[in-house]
Amino acid sequence: MDSVKKSIHLKVSASQYEAIKKLAAEHNMSISEYLRYMATILIPYEFDRHFLRNPAHKRQLEKDLDEMARNLEKTKRIIELIQRSVYSTALKVESQLKKTRMEAAQELEKDLERIEYLVRDNNDQKKD
Repeated sequence: MDSVKKSIHLKVSASQYEAIKKLAAEHNMSISEYLRYMATILIPYEFDRHFLRNPAHKRQLEKDLDEMARNLEKTKRIIELIQRSVYSTALKVESQLKKTRMEAAQELEKDLERIEYLVRDNNDQKKD
């Protein structure tokens, strides 16, 4: 890592500061650690793989990766269930809307028949 450090000054609004403070606390970090992490997260860096020569470190990494894979699978299943639920609800809503449209069309047809009857009755009264 570079031995020379540089400083970055940052101004944010009070609400942004509170949001950053809250996020830092959620990650058990100080505000400066959290900002440093967020600012450098996308910067590519050299990964030192020499520690993997130690079997204990390698097993721990494999264990951590397995745990991450299990968590991702659980999350995937939850998302799929939510997707199915949303799709099912969308189908129900679509069916209800179709039913409502049909009922509204029938009511409109009845209203038009009533109006036509009233107009005819009014015209018949004028003729007499």
